[in-house]
Amino acid sequence: MAELRATTLAGFTKIRGFDHSGFPQAVEYGLYGIQYDSDSDTIGWLGTWRNDNGLQLPGGKLFANKFQSFGNRMITVTAREEDPFVIKHTEGNQSIFTGFAFDILDELSERLQFRYTVLEPEDARYGVQQEDGSWNGMIGNVIKGDIAMAVGPFAITSTREADVDFTTPFWEDSFGILTLKSQSETGKLFQMMKPFTTHVWVSIAAAMVVVALVSFLSSYYSPYTEWRRDSTNVSKKEASLKENFWIIYSSVIEQGPSFHPSGISSRCILGFWWLFTILIVSTYTANLAAFLTVVDVSSNINNLDELLAEREIGILLEDGGNIITVFKKSNNDLYKRVWEKIQQSPSVSGIDEALEYVKTGKYAYIGMKSILDHTAAKSCGTYAVSKETFNSGTFGLVIPENAPYREVASYNIMKMLEGGLVDNWQQRWWPKVYNCSGEQNARTGSATSLRLDSLGGLFIVYCAITAVGFVSLLLEIVIRRCNPPAPQK
Repeated sequence: MAELRATTLAGFTKIRGFDHSGFPQAVEYGLYGIQYDSDSDTIGWLGTWRNDNGLQLPGGKLFANKFQSFGNRMITVTAREEDPFVIKHTEGNQSIFTGFAFDILDELSERLQFRYTVLEPEDARYGVQQEDGSWNGMIGNVIKGDIAMAVGPFAITSTREADVDFTTPFWEDSFGILTLKSQSETGKLFQMMKPFTTHVWVSIAAAMVVVALVSFLSSYYSPYTEWRRDSTNVSKKEASLKENFWIIYSSVIEQGPSFHPSGISSRCILGFWWLFTILIVSTYTANLAAFLTVVDVSSNINNLDELLAEREIGILLEDGGNIITVFKKSNNDLYKRVWEKIQQSPSVSGIDEALEYVKTGKYAYIGMKSILDHTAAKSCGTYAVSKETFNSGTFGLVIPENAPYREVASYNIMKMLEGGLVDNWQQRWWPKVYNCSGEQNARTGSATSLRLDSLGGLFIVYCAITAVGFVSLLLEIVIRRCNPPAPQK
């Protein structure tokens, strides 16, 4: 034992000897870790630990291998246009990217101290897994290791999580259906007739005829009305059948008649007719205001069942998006039938290409509802978005698997959410009111300014009646000239 105590060793731990009790003395450990603040990620010396004077850290950081910042390094990110998440502008030969997702990226670049260049994917896809297990699109670029971050509305799924990592979700959304708004221009021309159905209009016209006839018969046969009859003529102080029709019609258009019947029965009939017309006119006026100022979207497609029921309308999906995997691998019977119909339609690279098909009225496009709402609002009433949504999920930024900066990036995104920055950016890129000549988003059901096509039918009807009046005038002149009155004696 004495010999052991007197032994001195020099190895990797630099043990220089043992004391008289057999314990090592002057033990020294070297601490090494990855240096992320340098131009390249290298393993460097951090400090030492000795049993006599403890931990010595010249750099002042015990966990120097914990990511702190990029140290103003240039990194490469990948993104593709997706308004309003990613918007691309060209100034000269330089491409400038803005949008909701890049507001988040710019804030991260300040907090994590990095600069970035944007590399657009060659196939313009987000990324789906192929049959051989590989990935295309931006997800594939991140997996290859050349990209530090993929920017955009990437759905966080279990399939993607197996090969890449995501930051804390900054967005929650679901999918909807975009279609061409079903509003016939020919029907819009006579929109002032829509507050009542055809049956109601016919019933009102029939009621006018019946009430005029009953009022005339009541006054004609009542013993208390002043009618004088002889063998040659009938002179009267009551209105004739023709005048009764005019009285009933003038009541409907709120014009007071120049004659009122004297009989109690006739007055009761006319008095209750006035009450009837007040209710009819008030109802028409209130309903007309709604029809002329609120966009009618009741006939638009609002869910997947209605979309499948429209056999002549194809279904479009973005090629390379996560939604394809949802329908393709789902065991849901409804989703299976939707996928069968999708396979019969052309594939599109994005919403811009999809809109060219949707404009024909023969296709519907399934995409993120926030993007569909933004597109419908900018189009000022051209498109409609389904009321019902499906397949809700969260969205984040994509980073390589086990990247050291994942936690700090997620932490800072969480701080942005808590600080209200994300809400401010959302209000910036999704304003409540869009500049569409006074119109608002067609899906909100808000009032819109009336245009000529909404009241054009009224002008057409008035011109037609005026033409009939002129024709009647010509006929009266011709009849008078063919049958001149007898000269008075």
